[in-house]
Amino acid sequence: MLSKDMKGLVLFTDNSRRCTYPTVAVLVLLAISCYRLDAYISLYKKYIPYLGATPPSAPIPPGPSPPINTNTSISLIGGVAQDSPRFGKRFGDVLRDVASTPYSRGSLVKVVFVGANPRNNLRLGGTYAAVERKDGGTWSRVRDDTDWDLVYQWKRTEGLSGQSEVTISWTVEQGTPAGQYRIKYYGDSKGLFTGKITAFEGTSGTFNIGCAQTTVCLSYFIVRKYLYSIALPKECALMESYY
Repeated sequence: MLSKDMKGLVLFTDNSRRCTYPTVAVLVLLAISCYRLDAYISLYKKYIPYLGATPPSAPIPPGPSPPINTNTSISLIGGVAQDSPRFGKRFGDVLRDVASTPYSRGSLVKVVFVGANPRNNLRLGGTYAAVERKDGGTWSRVRDDTDWDLVYQWKRTEGLSGQSEVTISWTVEQGTPAGQYRIKYYGDSKGLFTGKITAFEGTSGTFNIGCAQTTVCLSYFIVRKYLYSIALPKECALMESYY
């Protein structure tokens, strides 16, 4: 008869009673699970005071750091071969600009630029797109690509030569101050033979927000004062409580 003690777990094997391998494996796993549970409970008791109202003054040890596999991971995405602008254009040139008429709150402002592959520079901590507002004689950034209402879209238009376009769209939020604005695009192009990455910028035309809509709505409010049944546009209905 052979016996093996595993923290209270005793296995017997003889001619009258045999434990098959699967049975032994299950019992071993149960024993290991018991050890892990004890370890989890021990760590829980050790660190739970740090969640209390008066945590211990001694800092928690950082423990082992997770591995960094950035340089050892395998990517199935091919690299960027080259970027080239449309004939007669340069990177960052505007292909479709903003409207000349003022925009109201809730309107969509859209600009299309001569673009380059965004994988040339991921711009970590930076931005691909921005909205700037004119403040006196200077331009101040008021939106970037972390804002939900500012959308950056890249599209390859010609694969062989590496031509592409970038569309930047901004849905003007309610409460946006009236004034002069413009859209900025920040990109990086890659040369065919040198492989050099070159940064560039694109700037839309200046557009206005709020002024014209207020004038139009004011006309509606004057007429509505004497003819209440007139229907107001949606934008003017939102402004009615201020007049």
